[in-house]
Amino acid sequence: MRAIIFLLVGLLVTTCSSSKKESVTELPVANELPALQLTLLNGEKLLVDSLPGSTVLFFFSPDCDHCQREAEDIREHLKAFNDYNIYFIAAHDSGQIEAFSKKYRLSGIPNIVFAHAEVPDVVKVMGSIGTPTLYIYSERKQLVKKFENETDVEEIIKFL
Repeated sequence: MRAIIFLLVGLLVTTCSSSKKESVTELPVANELPALQLTLLNGEKLLVDSLPGSTVLFFFSPDCDHCQREAEDIREHLKAFNDYNIYFIAAHDSGQIEAFSKKYRLSGIPNIVFAHAEVPDVVKVMGSIGTPTLYIYSERKQLVKKFENETDVEEIIKFL
């Protein structure tokens, strides 16, 4: 029974959004970088709330077509993200995450990091979120903007 509940929660968190949404959801700027543990592809663990500088958290699923298009858009507009560290976060195994990073030519870029997060941790810290979901945080670790579902990168860039 517990395994079934875990699977259902996992599907909720990693489900690819079914339509492109131009609207964005605003959250109070008082929100801070979450205390979410990530595992990098090299096995190193880190806490998101200890990250320095301006940060973008991009929750994705490697097999989500909306996530794939948004990754391509980010790749095409990398210069706009120069002052940010971008964390691509998925609840998939490191092999799938690494394959995604290579397919969309995002691996090896100094300000882009790929990581795994456990579904229960994401739900506990962030709530149930779909993919893609992108959060922009200021240098002072304050939430600037949250984008749910596929969002045109030109819209995202306005808040960088």
